[in-house]
Amino acid sequence: MLKSIFLALSLLVVTPLAVQAGEITLVPAVTLHFGDRDDHGRYWDGRYWRDHDWWGRHYEWREHRWQRHAQFDGPPRYHHDNRWDR
Repeated sequence: MLKSIFLALSLLVVTPLAVQAGEITLVPAVTLHFGDRDDHGRYWDGRYWRDHDWWGRHYEWREHRWQRHAQFDGPPRYHHDNRWDR
């Protein structure tokens, strides 16, 4: 009985941490959220500050999220299971 109560309380404590996974705490008073904008209007992508045009060139909004553009890489390459000489 005591173990189940302890487990339930620990899950309640840990759950808010999983919900706030879209932010980085730099110091206790400064947090950086993914998608934040700086003073120049650039967006934070989790690694770099990117301008709006960069997002338009590299990503598109599909299925309720940002996804890379579908790129054509040419004809399929030879693979031993997918022979072209048949």
